[in-house]
Parts: sequence; C-alpha cells; structure tokens
Amino acid sequence: MFADRDLAAARPLWLVTEAQRDAWLGAQDEATRSWLAALNFRAERHQVACLADARGGARAAVLGLGALATLDELEFWHLAGAVDRLPAGAWRIETPLAARAATAAALGWAYGSYRFERYRSKRARHRRPRWLRRNWPTWPTCAAWPPRCRWPAT
Repeated sequence: MFADRDLAAARPLWLVTEAQRDAWLGAQDEATRSWLAALNFRAERHQVACLADARGGARAAVLGLGALATLDELEFWHLAGAVDRLPAGAWRIETPLAARAATAAALGWAYGSYRFERYRSKRARHRRPRWLRRNWPTWPTCAAWPPRCRWPAT
C-alpha cells in the first residue's frame, strides 16, 4: 500500500485547495490549463481530474480539497475517497505536506484502500490504485502508528 521505491514510475497527484487553484494553474502548461478549464475544475472538495498523456492514459491527477485555509487542515477524509476515483497504479503526492497533513494523507489512503473482500467473487472485485509512494521527508513511519496496526497483504 505504501512504498519508498520507484518514485519516478509513480504518477503525480496534486492536492489543491480552492484558494490555491489559480496559482497552481498558473504554474502549469497551457494544455493542462485548457484541459482543466474544459473539465470545469474548481478544486472543490473530493473533485478529481485526471490529466491525459499522449497515448490517452492518465499521466497525473489533481484532487480538489475545497475551502481549506491551509494544507495543515488536511484530514484523512479528504483523501479516502480519492482511491476509488483514481485509475489503478502507483501514485505519489506531489504537493509538499507538513508532518500532520502527511499523516492524515497516509491514513486517508489506507482507509480508502481497505476492502473486506473475503466473500466476494474475484469477478466482482475492481481494480483500484494500490500504492501511494512516499514523496516527502515527514512521511509517518510505522513506528509512530499504534502497535496493533496490521497492513493488509497485497
């Protein structure tokens, strides 16, 4: 679910608040700006927009966080729903986060990734993003989490 390796292979996921949207869009290329304008991306809470590569696959994604004043107010609910909205594969959070926000992001990703599928047929299961790559130095370590915490087998 979480990994330190292969950051280059993971696709970037930007976390953008409504207040940061215009500044973030100003730093992007013209194709990205026009694509997000066509999608009417306003960085509303839980709004996800995938950016396409030349072959039509997802090269990156943007997750709207809504009206947060700062990224320090990030809660795990902001990322929990993103897991179901993103294409399968490895993702890395490109937005720099403080320790508390990084912990909330990790918990949200774990919460959104959990599925109790013991009694479901394999055909009923759907593909979802499996990995969130660590991309910042303040990422929480397993030692900081409750000792009874168990990661599901992948």
